[in-house]
Amino acid sequence: MPINISNIKPFACRVTRINGTRNKLITSNLARKGFNILGTTVVLMLFFICFAPINKSSAESVRFAVDATGDRLEVTVPSTPVQLVLTPSSDGSFGSADVVVSASTTNITGYYLTMSANTTSLTGNTVINGSRYTIDTLAGDNNGSGYTASEFASSSTNEYTMNKWGYKWNYAGGASEVAADGDWHQDNYYPIATNVGLTKTKANGNPKATTVNFGVKLNNDVPADSYEIELDFIAVTNEIPDSSFEHVFYKVVGPTNKLNGYYKMQDMTPSICSRVPSPANGVVQTTTLIDARDQKTYTVAKLGDDCWMTQNLSFEGTSLSPSTSNVTTSRSISNPQDSKGNSQCYNANGYNYACNHKANLEDMAASGDIYGLSEIGTWYNYMYATAGTISTDNNSVDATEDICPSNWKMPSITEAQSMLSYASAFSPIKAGFYAPGNALFYASSASRWWTSTTSTSSPAIKRIDINYDNYLWTSGAARYSGEFIRCIAKNQ
Repeated sequence: MPINISNIKPFACRVTRINGTRNKLITSNLARKGFNILGTTVVLMLFFICFAPINKSSAESVRFAVDATGDRLEVTVPSTPVQLVLTPSSDGSFGSADVVVSASTTNITGYYLTMSANTTSLTGNTVINGSRYTIDTLAGDNNGSGYTASEFASSSTNEYTMNKWGYKWNYAGGASEVAADGDWHQDNYYPIATNVGLTKTKANGNPKATTVNFGVKLNNDVPADSYEIELDFIAVTNEIPDSSFEHVFYKVVGPTNKLNGYYKMQDMTPSICSRVPSPANGVVQTTTLIDARDQKTYTVAKLGDDCWMTQNLSFEGTSLSPSTSNVTTSRSISNPQDSKGNSQCYNANGYNYACNHKANLEDMAASGDIYGLSEIGTWYNYMYATAGTISTDNNSVDATEDICPSNWKMPSITEAQSMLSYASAFSPIKAGFYAPGNALFYASSASRWWTSTTSTSSPAIKRIDINYDNYLWTSGAARYSGEFIRCIAKNQ
């Protein structure tokens, strides 16, 4: 007795919207999963209902979206027919069919996809002997582990699975794209519930599919009829915390003004930084931003009243523009030198050369292989750090231009000292510094970072230091030293 399970194309749509600036709701109702048993044939009908006027993108799918304050949430439900043929037996025949729901959002904290129903049973349309026959969901969840397809089909589980149906699911994005309190798959079949949590993503991104597989086992005891249930797939954007960097950038810059999925460092403003709360009760607000000049990303944190990079700068460009760098006019860093093994960078004439050195595997090994190359970053002498604006050992001039992104700058010594109480959140690394003799000193036990403040005595520039016992303080450095840069957001 063959059983044919097929898919019926979408016939209606509705979009439901929740008012507000954060949460948007789309219902892609996988509505009416029914078994039509006509003589010797059982037909599983998959209908997709949405609500109120919306355009279908093609005859094969339904696509719809909500657009509120620029945020988008889209769901695509394909309607490719699904065919399944079963041969019933006294022990029952098992079969399954996939429903693929693809969703995406521009919301920076992602979305949550759920499946809900008013009941857990498939109900027949025909009144037989005064009642409607139902096909119930799985009886129990096999001690919490669910049923594999072979267990579902096995006669040994008939007490729990005969004339029953259940579900399992999988998210194509995998574990790396789901929130910490979410999951990305369920490999075995479980009973249908009135509300089932599926995919909970943690960020915006391209559309990814969630595949829900429905399994059923039927024997000849099931009377011929059409069995149906309404199942709604509901996608809701996750809430963005009001005080987070993400929410403030979202409100000030907008949801779509991003580069490779990140907000740009160049879009930082004093208003954005001031609206993010300072550390409280051990909670430090952090985010990741991208430098539009070379598309490198950096972690950023609100430390005290200021927003700091918490990774070392790794910019190596030589052409600087006020639109993307902290300079007042377009300029080029002339005659740049690699400070690695270059004696002219670290002697009395070192002020005349713009020197930098990007960390390599040798440097990483010298630092004990504790840090990755992107964490170590790049060492700079002061001429390179200040975009070529300070090229002599002049003790009376503070730096006002540098190679930080626009809207950022090297910190003053006062700003650096205000940060010292947040040493752990500053995430200092100990990867050494370059000094006279063009050697890397204290590669695994200390580090130094430039400030913009001159010194009234030698050494010429104030700096931030960390030593082997993680003590963070400020001192001075000669301008030909090779040291790191941590930029701070401008506050005016």
